[in-house]
Amino acid sequence: MKRCVEHFRNVLNQPFTISDTAIDQQPQVETKAYLELLPSLQETIGAMQQLSCGKAPGLDAIPAEIEKHGGPNRCTSSQRFSRRCGTMNRCHNRPTLQTEGEPPTLRQQLRNLTAQHCQEIFVQIPLNCLRSHIEQGFLPKSQDSLHPHRGTTEMNYAARQFLEKYQEMPTHLYSTFVDLTKAFDMGNRE
Repeated sequence: MKRCVEHFRNVLNQPFTISDTAIDQQPQVETKAYLELLPSLQETIGAMQQLSCGKAPGLDAIPAEIEKHGGPNRCTSSQRFSRRCGTMNRCHNRPTLQTEGEPPTLRQQLRNLTAQHCQEIFVQIPLNCLRSHIEQGFLPKSQDSLHPHRGTTEMNYAARQFLEKYQEMPTHLYSTFVDLTKAFDMGNRE
């Protein structure tokens, strides 16, 4: 036990220094306040038009073409659904109670359709916002389109979705992930 205590005391209490010159060398970027706003209807329509057609449908067996060609009413309802839920991760993982063998109700099917396709749409919106800023070279952490009031799980989910989307695109994605908990734990407290 003493060896474990000694080991973790050495691991977690590392001295660290931050060079002022390194901080001064970081490029200063203008704050883009519009990235913190909820998606507009135009952004929603643009993201819906980017849905991939001709792919195999998801678990609900409903193809993306229905969402893509649903028109302005479909866009508005998708946008309202996202705003009401706050985040698509919470909505998508909401369990539906159903007895085994009982066919799903129309309401359950529509909820699943909306959640699945809205999830795809609203992952595309931050990607569209970030694409030009990523290509310019640097985007500050405060402007990463992971909005306030989201938990760690939701941020990790969004980051995973970003990475999956960029694997499909011929663009390079440069990202830095910092584990703040680990960085804090390694700080010297003695």
